[in-house]
Amino acid sequence: MRRKSDKDIRKESFGFLLSGCICIIFSLFMVLYPLIPQTSYEEYTEKEVIIEELERIHGSKGSVSYGIITDNGDKYTLTGDFNSAELTEVLCDGTIATVKCDNNNLFPFIKYVEEMTVNGKRLVTYNNDAPTDWTINIIVCIVSFFAGVGFLIACRKEIIRNRKQQEKRDARIIKKYGKLKK
Repeated sequence: MRRKSDKDIRKESFGFLLSGCICIIFSLFMVLYPLIPQTSYEEYTEKEVIIEELERIHGSKGSVSYGIITDNGDKYTLTGDFNSAELTEVLCDGTIATVKCDNNNLFPFIKYVEEMTVNGKRLVTYNNDAPTDWTINIIVCIVSFFAGVGFLIACRKEIIRNRKQQEKRDARIIKKYGKLKK
């Protein structure tokens, strides 16, 4: 077995170090996420758009959501409550709709339609006034933080173990052959 330098030992434990840092940063994001100001209903922008296409967006585990593409190429994701059968029936090429959309400060390139009205009939209704339950976020944050700390401890233990093993190997080589080559 060849001699491991300190640099080689640190390279071997880089995965633990990186995983630990990612978990801790993720947990910090989860802690700070509730502090990001959420848009209230009064702050939504109301626009009149001409719908070019209604698209089905297939998500994970078979979930389906809907989005619209306007005549000027803007894409919106529908997030309020709606009946998908009614949407596909009413929204067709050239339909004029009034949408209330979120000016998302965190991800400005994503546009969410919270409310949509076509010919005075509300197709998508606003549903985000319920207070948010942060229990899941707190649990994920705690688990992620302790996983990150665990990875960092494992990284440190791995480095110490490899250094001790290398010292033992070096001592055997010196005992057997005399001087150690570096």
